[in-house]
Amino acid sequence: MEKSYNIGAARLMQAYFHSDPISEQDKSAIINHLNNELTDLKEACILFEPNHLIGSAGAFETFAGMLLKDIEIKNIKSASIAFTAYNSLSEKLIASTHAERENMPDLIELRVDMIVIAAILTNHILSMSEIKEISLSTYDLKMGVLYSFAD
Repeated sequence: MEKSYNIGAARLMQAYFHSDPISEQDKSAIINHLNNELTDLKEACILFEPNHLIGSAGAFETFAGMLLKDIEIKNIKSASIAFTAYNSLSEKLIASTHAERENMPDLIELRVDMIVIAAILTNHILSMSEIKEISLSTYDLKMGVLYSFAD
């Protein structure tokens, strides 16, 4: 299944992130939006039972950078992210204020607010799919498309 979804973190942040820290009402609005947008993805997860979520770029580089202190993201192709460590981090990010996130080590200014949305989105995908294994890939879709043209 190949599909792009209208669930970008910047768009969700603009539409639904109106409190600091994010309120239960704002989180519920985001989850409702995700449920509406991801119906066919949920069905695909039930059918195919994926067991591994591989994220790339921004948010996943941030999650990995905050959790894997002994690696340099720029020098790796991939990294495993411990499921329980991710869960603890996502809970902390979602519960924190903007000011608290600004002071978190390894959280760049650009991602201070968007990381909350990314954590909510990632948590939603994990819960609807029952995936328990997470990894970062430093490659992204553009690299895959370019590679496909190289043949």
